[in-house]
Parts: sequence; C-alpha cells; structure tokens
Amino acid sequence: MIPATTKLIKQGDQKPSELETQVAQTLLDLEATSDLKAQLRELHITGAREVDIAGGKKAVIMFVPVPQLRSFQKIQSSF
Repeated sequence: MIPATTKLIKQGDQKPSELETQVAQTLLDLEATSDLKAQLRELHITGAREVDIAGGKKAVIMFVPVPQLRSFQKIQSSF
C-alpha cells in the first residue's frame, strides 16, 4: 500500500494535519480508481484547510505548488 504522504509534501519538518492527510489519501484513492490516473500521478498538495462558507456549508481549500496549478485546474471539473 502506498502511503498518503506521497501526495502531500510539507516544507521542513512540519507535520501534516489530519485534514491534509485525508485529502492526500483521497487524491491517492482517486488516482488508483479513476480515469484520471495519468493526470494525478505527478500531482501533489502542500496543504489543506477547511473554511466556513455561506449557508453554513464548509469547503476544503487545497494548496498546490504554483508549477502544478494549471494541471490541477485542467482536471478540477472532473472532481
């Protein structure tokens, strides 16, 4: 089994939060089970944060390296 940390790269000795680990695991699961395998293989996140939005809903913001931003935007509509 591939660890979720392959999809999460933190700078220095920072420890990932539980949310960041869950998001990384979800990306890994999507890579393994979806048609997006080729596109997701090289992508990773640097962080994730949950925020409150209008209507009492919550959203997850994923932080990605700038060079990978275009690649994430291309497949974003598939999520």
